[in-house]
Amino acid sequence: MLGNRTGRRKLGLFRPFRMLFAVVVLGALVLVVSSAAKGIYFTGIKEIVYKSEPLLSSLHIKIDEKKVGDVAGKFVERVSQTNLGSGAATSRLDNNTDNASVRDYNKNILAKVALISDIHGDVDNLEKTLNIIKNDDIEVVFILGDITNYGDLDSLEKVNNILKNSEIRYYALSGDHDIAQTSDLSNFLKVFGNEYNLVDVKGVKFLLFGNSFNYTKIPVQNISWLENNINKADFILLSQPVYTSGLSPFFEKIYMGSTSTDPGSEELKLKQDEVRDQGLALLALIRSESGIKAVFAGEHHKSSHLTDSMRSTLEHYVVGAVTDTVNEYPQNIIQTPRFSVLNLYEDGSYKVEEQVIE
Repeated sequence: MLGNRTGRRKLGLFRPFRMLFAVVVLGALVLVVSSAAKGIYFTGIKEIVYKSEPLLSSLHIKIDEKKVGDVAGKFVERVSQTNLGSGAATSRLDNNTDNASVRDYNKNILAKVALISDIHGDVDNLEKTLNIIKNDDIEVVFILGDITNYGDLDSLEKVNNILKNSEIRYYALSGDHDIAQTSDLSNFLKVFGNEYNLVDVKGVKFLLFGNSFNYTKIPVQNISWLENNINKADFILLSQPVYTSGLSPFFEKIYMGSTSTDPGSEELKLKQDEVRDQGLALLALIRSESGIKAVFAGEHHKSSHLTDSMRSTLEHYVVGAVTDTVNEYPQNIIQTPRFSVLNLYEDGSYKVEEQVIE
């Protein structure tokens, strides 16, 4: 009996170290997978847990999937903030040193704008987001796609009603998930109306342009509208990024016209190539307009910031996800839920801050 008690005491003493070891093993696996072409976004936490289970079981370590997943997710996020990670900044304040507003906090603020993305029908986190926004003197909210999971009318209307009831001014872009049911914009347009807009916020112009289709070219009339209005814009808002060069290998491959899997047929591949070509043309058009300060997009479920390689005065931002889950697994395996706040100053400068949803 004494031997059993001694054994139990030893196990108790080593329990914290075993948990730490489990987290380190899972964290290492997550980092390896997230740097691969089929990264963590599509693999999911369960697969990683299953892959590590034989090793952990041999050490008599039982896995609490949710607990270890949450801890491993925070571990990955912390590493991604360093040079060892993806290279995509995830700090609460994006320190864009080329932007004078970051160096001078005593400037007169003109307006605040909220940018949110990837709600995926998570109404609880959406309401938390809107409550934060209502307490922060936000002028307008821009939604950068993937409002729902499947784009059905009920889900779109549910989110739209919450937005209406908040009494906050808002504009929305569709994401690829929002056209999943219909393969077109019909449901989205019934609920949210036109997604091509030029919005004035105290003299600052925001151009919203939907580019969520992966296999369908943007119609000629929409391209014409863009060409006629882009020279008025200070900021461009898209549902999918058009510039990802320099992000981690996985996120670098997610941009306008890309897909996570092979198209499967020559016909679809041709359509995909046409959309990619439109994306390159859109990027070239944005670069040619020197008055455009930054481009904001969604889709990645992970915030990031890049300076354009062809024009140093042009910044590219991806806004993090509002949803608490991704593919039914914890969102924080990629990054904790969040949205961005764009501070506009009277001298024309700006600052981007990230607000974590807790």
